[in-house]
Amino acid sequence: MKKLLKTFISISLCILAFGVKAQEKKNVILILIDDIGAEAVGCYGTDDYKTPNIDQLAATGIKFENAHATPICTPSRVKIMSGKYNSHNYERFGYLPQHVETFANAVKKEGYTTAIAGKWQLSYNRDKEQALQDPYHFGFDEYCLWNVVEKGQARFKNAVLTQNGKQLPNKDIYGPDVINGFVNSFVKKNKKKPFFVYYTMMLTHDPFQPVPGMAEYDTLKDLSLNDPKYFQSNVEYMDKMIGQIVKNLEKNKIRENTVIMLIGDNGTSSKVVTNWQGQQIKGGKGKSLTTGSHVPFVANCPGYIQPNVNTNLVDLTDFYPTLMDITGAKMPDTKLNGISFHDQLIGKEPTEIRDFVFISYFGKKTYPVKQYAFNTKYKYYSTGEFYNTKKDPAEKKKLDVLALSSKEQKQYDFLKAKVEELKKPGDFTKKKKKKKGKGKGKGQKKQLK
Repeated sequence: MKKLLKTFISISLCILAFGVKAQEKKNVILILIDDIGAEAVGCYGTDDYKTPNIDQLAATGIKFENAHATPICTPSRVKIMSGKYNSHNYERFGYLPQHVETFANAVKKEGYTTAIAGKWQLSYNRDKEQALQDPYHFGFDEYCLWNVVEKGQARFKNAVLTQNGKQLPNKDIYGPDVINGFVNSFVKKNKKKPFFVYYTMMLTHDPFQPVPGMAEYDTLKDLSLNDPKYFQSNVEYMDKMIGQIVKNLEKNKIRENTVIMLIGDNGTSSKVVTNWQGQQIKGGKGKSLTTGSHVPFVANCPGYIQPNVNTNLVDLTDFYPTLMDITGAKMPDTKLNGISFHDQLIGKEPTEIRDFVFISYFGKKTYPVKQYAFNTKYKYYSTGEFYNTKKDPAEKKKLDVLALSSKEQKQYDFLKAKVEELKKPGDFTKKKKKKKGKGKGKGQKKQLK
């Protein structure tokens, strides 16, 4: 009897210890906001849009001043999920190569329950059954996504969404609300065990349309409407949804155990002009200018992340190793390009700080191929152009590489060496001739994804 009692106590203690250990692991919600540059967020100085929930997360957490994505979405998504530069594994728009071991694969191996919600757009040219399985293949236990199988479907009013392999009814729904509800339900369901949510928001991408609560939304019939005047309401609705995520964590009493990180996937749409600290900033999406890659990045977790304004460079590849440090997951067998910023999150002196950002930019046909490296002051392109982007952010005047100062020469040599080391080989300077189209139809410019 005593032996049986001892065995029972031992098992009970093991279960208790396991439960405590599980609770000690930090949950993570990584939010990727679609098409938003730093100039469009309140705490980064916009004069036009109100983002009180993001601003509060920044005020009580870390606001990173120099975070950079790639200028359009698929390269950014492949980059952040793989922890590698696009010159290593980017193949084509709308596709994530099957061999990639994502950060979700890694944290799942550590015992995390995982979910992805929002925009997928990574299974182009895959058949339907393969596409429906892809989120699982890349490490997610559950999903609720737009653009898994069919391209060009509604993403906002009457959105076409797929949840765990099945298409959801779409009459009279607002896509972002459904996605936000899925995230909050997933969190509630898994609050007693460690979880990772990769929330790839559909806002603030175009088409710019009215949002729920506006009279124009109730009467909206033309789902192709795309008017930049609604960008403000889209930004503010996105911020409202982030507030709902935070409140749900508080309601389920796991706010202090959950790391929230939110970042943009590329610059703001070029259709949008934002008033920013007395200047007018045209959205830089698709361009290699700073406005194309400079995005908001805020991280928050009370008692874990130390409030601060951080001016160090951050690249999308850095999220993978940082997640490994937060969750305790093992790094993949393949080498990553990212540098963990975990020590910077928790207030420790970092052992390594990023001193350049490299972008290998293979977008859609609309955008030229570009490969370049930069820091907070200088930028070097694989085609030889060299700029002082601090003095010349619009890159209107190339520096004469034959007449550089010693300081400029040092930066030139450093950035050029990085580009030569990391770039995808090949000559991408030749542009294909555009076919002449008659009127609309096939020659009509398609909406960018």
